[in-house]
Amino acid sequence: MKHFGAVFKDIRESRNIKLKDLAGSEKEISIAQLSKFENGKSDITLQKLYPLLEQLGITLQEFEYAANGYKLNRLHTLFDKISKLYNENNQRGLERLLEIEKGKVCDGGGIRKEINALIIKGALKEIDRDVVFTDGEKAFLLDYLNSIEEWGYYELRLYNITMGILDLSTIEDLTSDIVKRASVYRGVGLNEELVKTIVLNTVMATVSKKDFKKAIYFKNILSDLMKDETDIFTRALLSFVTGEMEFYQGEEKSGKVKMQNAIKIFEMVESNNLVDSYAIHYKRITGEKYEFSNMKKN
Repeated sequence: MKHFGAVFKDIRESRNIKLKDLAGSEKEISIAQLSKFENGKSDITLQKLYPLLEQLGITLQEFEYAANGYKLNRLHTLFDKISKLYNENNQRGLERLLEIEKGKVCDGGGIRKEINALIIKGALKEIDRDVVFTDGEKAFLLDYLNSIEEWGYYELRLYNITMGILDLSTIEDLTSDIVKRASVYRGVGLNEELVKTIVLNTVMATVSKKDFKKAIYFKNILSDLMKDETDIFTRALLSFVTGEMEFYQGEEKSGKVKMQNAIKIFEMVESNNLVDSYAIHYKRITGEKYEFSNMKKN
């Protein structure tokens, strides 16, 4: 990783901003201090770096990305790999990835490697329902989640992908705690989107267990979180689960229409894995086969 000072200098010069515009006698940092930082002779605190980045018009996340040679860090690279394999329904690829991560655990990789293995296994279970989490793994997961007072991207991603192995009351409690702190995640794009996904998955979990009172509660929370009308994907999934709830409550006709319309949206944007997955889910709920459009058939 390139020295932060050199990265800062590259960005500053690319935007034709002079040192005196960022530092000086009336600023939090002197020109001499900033010059030493840029030339790798000294470091500065995050407290001083953050306002400087604001003046450059760049976020801390973008700065880190630039410092890493415009590559994702190891954590994001792993999550991207898991998401890609999961979206491709690539069971064998996830199994290989899990074997690699378990090997790191055996080599003394520490708690983070153990958690990474659980994340991969959670994604694998979504594809292969026969995958089983041991009582020890479940206890380890819960102990970790309960030990963290302020959840970040890592914990949100971990919880989101392993929700399927937790009992409903635990899911409801953990999601409720996240919702109470929802304001903390606003302004952090990735975290904010993860909170929406977690609440949506909680709605799905409560509906599948026919806990409709809690389903409506979390559905209303999600509606409040979805202020942006362009959030089509989440809205389509919410429409499907709303239809599922209506179907279970006796409103079979309107419920089926909502579920069908959600799948049609996935067809239109050619999200074929989602189409196949939710078509199977539709049949499991209604006992009827979903009629694919001509586009999907071709």
